[in-house]
Amino acid sequence: MLYYLAVTGRPHTRPTLAGLLWGDQPEAAARTSLSKCLSNLHDLVGDAVLIERQTIAFNRNQPYDLDSEGFLAGIAQPPTPETIRSWQAALALYRGDFLEGFYVRDAPDFEQWVLTQRAYYREAVINGLHTLANFCNQQGNLSQAISHNRRLLTLEPWREEAHRQLMTRLARSGQRAAALAQFETCRRVLAEELAVEPDAETVALVEAILSGEFDTVTSDKVKVAHPVTRSPPHLVIPIPPTPLIGRERELAELGELISNPQCRLITITGPGGIGKTRLALAVAAEHSEKFQQGAVFVSLASISSAQFLPQAILGALDVPLQGTLSPQQQVRRTLYNQEQLLVLDNYEHLLPDVELLLDILHHAPEITLLVTSRERLALQAEYLSELTGLAYPAHPFLSSKVESVTNLNSYPASQLFLQRVRQIQPRFMPTNIEVAALVQICRKLDGIPLAIELAAVHARILPIEQIAARLDNSLNLLTAGSRTAPPRHQTLRATIDWSYDLLGDAERILLRRLSVFAGRFSLEAVDYVCGPFPAALFDLMLQLVDKSLVLVNRDGDEMHYRLLDTIREYAYEKLVAAGEKAHLRLNHLNFFTQLAETAYPKLIGVEQGHWLVQVERAHDNLRFALSWAFEQALCVEVLRLTGSLGYFWDIHGYW
Repeated sequence: MLYYLAVTGRPHTRPTLAGLLWGDQPEAAARTSLSKCLSNLHDLVGDAVLIERQTIAFNRNQPYDLDSEGFLAGIAQPPTPETIRSWQAALALYRGDFLEGFYVRDAPDFEQWVLTQRAYYREAVINGLHTLANFCNQQGNLSQAISHNRRLLTLEPWREEAHRQLMTRLARSGQRAAALAQFETCRRVLAEELAVEPDAETVALVEAILSGEFDTVTSDKVKVAHPVTRSPPHLVIPIPPTPLIGRERELAELGELISNPQCRLITITGPGGIGKTRLALAVAAEHSEKFQQGAVFVSLASISSAQFLPQAILGALDVPLQGTLSPQQQVRRTLYNQEQLLVLDNYEHLLPDVELLLDILHHAPEITLLVTSRERLALQAEYLSELTGLAYPAHPFLSSKVESVTNLNSYPASQLFLQRVRQIQPRFMPTNIEVAALVQICRKLDGIPLAIELAAVHARILPIEQIAARLDNSLNLLTAGSRTAPPRHQTLRATIDWSYDLLGDAERILLRRLSVFAGRFSLEAVDYVCGPFPAALFDLMLQLVDKSLVLVNRDGDEMHYRLLDTIREYAYEKLVAAGEKAHLRLNHLNFFTQLAETAYPKLIGVEQGHWLVQVERAHDNLRFALSWAFEQALCVEVLRLTGSLGYFWDIHGYW
């Protein structure tokens, strides 16, 4: 309790603290445990903790010494000859991970907070050592630069850039043998930790040292004359419109797993918006050539039950259902002799049903499954890759504009924000004040890619400093979130909440009503299901598209829309809170029932081709409507839907 109060440095309500440490207990028992803890805490530390009727806080008016606070304060300003001693003293305070060895039983929310803080301080000291080593190098103090480099590598031994810097500085200080030995250390660590060879830049550096040409190198980086080229992979996966930013370590780790024939089920886990799908696509693109039949991507976001998983897989493989075999048997038969990487995206809502995955593992020995899910599958064969936020600067860079942007681009979170802002303002060059605000945004969003992109969109109408200020206020409003929700999920919720608050009343109404759709939907469906509106529907949709809350896709001559899963979940909560769920779900059911009944007679006529496409496009919503009709015991609607869809299901094998 004292650790939490001191480190967070702000008052907390009693329910927040009770949920943090005793969230698994009934509410009354949690309150009792909190009262006992506060009584004991007062006996131990007296007035160091301010215990009020509603809130509890650490008393900062009393003398105290908090190493985490001193650490952050010591590296708050850029290193200069005047501040270097405070930097060195601050970095010396870091003697191990945050609360290393400390554990509270049955307190998952507290443990998650500890893990978040642990990652934050570890990243801060790594960035601090990197910054201080560079400063010492610029000042000509090679011995100090080498010392900080060595310590940095004890924390991140796989950081190849740090190995290169250490090699460079050792060579410049006349320690040629030590520089060459460092290269061997680098090669060994990369092989053991990541199963990769040093990259071309590192090899070029060691060759320069060996050849005696090192004196001609004028910076810590050696440029590679000819980049390495790869043959294009065999792909049946979506190609993202923008390059992946960051994730080099995760890519290397996943590449090692995929290259191991014993690792046939790999799950990328993490909270919503963290970039699981984007990373999976990058992994598939990079390693597709290792499989004779390449890689195939299967989106599961729109299927409501694992019973439709075989059809989703066969559809992605472009294999039609036929004969008397069940869909699962046809998947087994199709994959049996295949050597392929199968990417299953968004599996969490299908859990705990994993029968088909086990069947594939048992009967298709050359198939590797790469799954993305917010929850692990809990299978014995599963290898986990837990995804966290992108790295971000520990402090702003107060230097020239060019130097600031260069430093920002060395961190994937700030690089992502910069790139997204420049898609709106191509000539954007942040001032020092904007750099500080940008760093604040990335830090407060914990490097979550979706959150960063949502924040960057508002650069169209707000200065960067105001984005940071508004985000700060929204985060404070949601500090006491659900007891079972991890902190990073709450941070993402705060980002979406903030975007929601910037909408006009009509936009808010439309956004929450759009959450009744599963998968993609048309403007016609929105008009029927979600209307009426106080403004033109098309204009409202365009506004939501512009604000990155609704995605738009062109399919031939038709436009379709969809919500990101995290946005849809958030909007659906707003729909329920507004008391509109039952009415909107009934509208949704009526619209898609009418669509099915209109399509039924045309599926056996000359317009069959057109209507097969229309029903296929609407099938996710048709299944969603049918499931709700079942839940509400609407027998007539169930019969109308199933009767109208029977022929379509028979053609496609959707049984």
